[in-house]
Amino acid sequence: MRFIIIGAGLGGLECGYLLSKQGHEVCVLEQGNQIGGCLQTFERHGQRFDTGFHYVGGLGEGEILHQLFSEFNLLNLPWQQLDTECFDEIFLNGEHFVFANGYENFAEKLAESFPAERPALLKYVSLLKSSQEGLADLGNMASSSVTGELLATSAFQYLNDLF
Repeated sequence: MRFIIIGAGLGGLECGYLLSKQGHEVCVLEQGNQIGGCLQTFERHGQRFDTGFHYVGGLGEGEILHQLFSEFNLLNLPWQQLDTECFDEIFLNGEHFVFANGYENFAEKLAESFPAERPALLKYVSLLKSSQEGLADLGNMASSSVTGELLATSAFQYLNDLF
């Protein structure tokens, strides 16, 4: 098969690598003058800025990024485990919401703030887990569990319908 990947950021480069490793023909297109997407630095008014990612979740055994980072030989970097009970906090209109690490923990922490949404949150993380399992065979979308109606639905529409 032949694939065109739009964007030479981390995700585009990783996809290109995995697909080419499976024997597919891959063309990666980038509009900028360098690859890396958000994994870059730039200078403005004499100051250097790092736009790279600042935390990575999902590196635990059995999680999708553990599998991918292992594939790319990145697990030997000095990763530091973030607080599993709160890797990110959202402050909105005077309210405080916590994002926890791990599928079920993520859903349960948000359900503390939105108890009526617990079933939808659990359904959402179930979708995330099944999507991860479907990514195991990136070159064969027909065998993926992430096909059909779900791919024809925008993320906004899915979340709007679910919640």
